Amino acid sequence: MLKTVLEDAKGSRLEGISFGDVKADLHYTESKDTVCLLYYPEINEFQGQRTVQAVIES
Repeated sequence: MLKTVLEDAKGSRLEGISFGDVKADLHYTESKDTVCLLYYPEINEFQGQRTVQAVIES
């Protein structure tokens, strides 16, 4: 599992989570300044707090 913070060009941030190949994902993202992602939004509820997170598909 890879948990990350996504940030767009305007500085808006969103937590993201991926269940894929973590080593490959890290290698790809660390070698780029900008990446395109396929994701869907999900409500994450943990210890009574609800937040929106992006579930990264690829």
